[in-house]
Amino acid sequence: MTKAIRLLSVVALMLLAFTACDDGGSSKTDNQNPTDDTAPTDDTTTDDTATDTTPTDDTIPATCGNEVTDLGEVCDGDPKDCTQISAAYIGGWAECKADCSGWDTATCTVDPDADIPVIDNGPTDDDSVETDDDGYVAPDADQPIGPVTFASTVVDAAPDKPAFVGAEDLDGDGYKELIISKFANSGPTGAGYVDVYKMATAGNYMTWNKTRILENIKFPAVTSYKDIDNDGDLDIIVPGGFLACTPGSCGMMAWLEQTPGGWTNHTLVSGQQRFYHHAEWADIDGDGIKDLVASGEEKGLFGDGTTETHYFKGDNTADRFAKSPTKIFSPGLGSVPTLHDIDGDSDLDLFSGEYFGSTGSFAWLRNKGGNGGQESNWEKFYIDNQHGKAIQFSFIDNLCGDGQLRAVGANHTNTMDTPSDSPEAVYMYEVPNDPTQAWPFTKISDNMQSRKSPMMGPQGAPGVFAWGDIDGDGDIDLIVSGDGNPNFFWLEQTAPCQFTQKIFAENMPQGGVAIADFDKDGRPEVVTSSYESNQILLWYVQ
Repeated sequence: MTKAIRLLSVVALMLLAFTACDDGGSSKTDNQNPTDDTAPTDDTTTDDTATDTTPTDDTIPATCGNEVTDLGEVCDGDPKDCTQISAAYIGGWAECKADCSGWDTATCTVDPDADIPVIDNGPTDDDSVETDDDGYVAPDADQPIGPVTFASTVVDAAPDKPAFVGAEDLDGDGYKELIISKFANSGPTGAGYVDVYKMATAGNYMTWNKTRILENIKFPAVTSYKDIDNDGDLDIIVPGGFLACTPGSCGMMAWLEQTPGGWTNHTLVSGQQRFYHHAEWADIDGDGIKDLVASGEEKGLFGDGTTETHYFKGDNTADRFAKSPTKIFSPGLGSVPTLHDIDGDSDLDLFSGEYFGSTGSFAWLRNKGGNGGQESNWEKFYIDNQHGKAIQFSFIDNLCGDGQLRAVGANHTNTMDTPSDSPEAVYMYEVPNDPTQAWPFTKISDNMQSRKSPMMGPQGAPGVFAWGDIDGDGDIDLIVSGDGNPNFFWLEQTAPCQFTQKIFAENMPQGGVAIADFDKDGRPEVVTSSYESNQILLWYVQ
């Protein structure tokens, strides 16, 4: 079943900006005025122009009923052939709901042979529903989920080139916030920033308030959320920089300390040649204090570039880390490293895709068990050296529902530019008994071909991805940014370890993705961003 639904690598998108770097930070709160997005205010305010008018349970758009499908409406007016809503329907007509939020499919005829997943919650004694501690209503046994369709709401109508997306409950109120890294004016004279979006009403993702927590940063990248200062709340790790600064230098690493009065910026390094996309937080040198580990990437004006593995040694100073990185391995690894004890020896190994100066696709560094702050402690092995340059490699527990650990990797190639490149694709990896050998893989995507790159902005596909049970059928799906391909893709798991690729969102090139349950109904929503089309959308099941 193929759905083209209008609706998480932003490696290539940074290539559209150019040179020079400087960064710093402060904690400010903005309203969402699209004509003056940088003007601070004392309080966070809601801007109606920054949110979609898609109705909530008690709000109907003023335009609903005018027989024109306006912003925030899924439909308005004439009924629709059910077969055009979903391939699982073979007949009938669906009326538009009274609040214009979607189609009433009660009169649609379901194909009896359609592959419609069923939730089995075990035997029930009666027809009453059960709720868990969070208030989630569990469907009765053998209740068919049916085909799902998604609608979207605009998080911010003028987001200023949003790149990477994160979701975390930063303030401890039980509801997740959005953390958006924005490139904005990153380039020779400008910079970007990091904004936090909080639902104006807890659990209602139709309206958001925005607070700026860091500014004057070139190309802010993938943020992480850890209690670095051990005070009981979450802080934010912010890496940054990119090759678009070449021949200048704008690599940086900082963390933002959450305090009762706001966010305090601890910049560890800035204006360096090597840039960072993501950092891991763990004690790798065995001294009992957690360190930061990241891949320091560099392109230069000529050649394929190089990558080094860096760590910022943890300490007991106010900044919590050394103010300069130490190289612990070269060459190798890449943008989004992840730590995992793959060989069961009780120390953490390091994994990632490779891009700059790569000789393979996905690799890992074995921790020999000594001092992880020394280069002699690490030994490199290739997971896969067949599929070209790559952007993300992530472990996913119980991906196929059998309790086994697997990994998923997205390469980052462009067969329009270079026909001999490995096709743009996403792969699933089995962990072998001997992880130092090549890992068995299965291609789980279809066509994700990148667009041809413009002269001054090389592009590739696919981009970063996120995972979760977005359709509520009890298994794990993936949402993949096309990056150089203008679509987001849904890799729907239709049977254990079997994935069907569908278009999830169109015309959203070069962006990020997060999957999280914002309204605590037991089913996660999807947030997609697009630097190029300047959008942040939240998708929910109708």
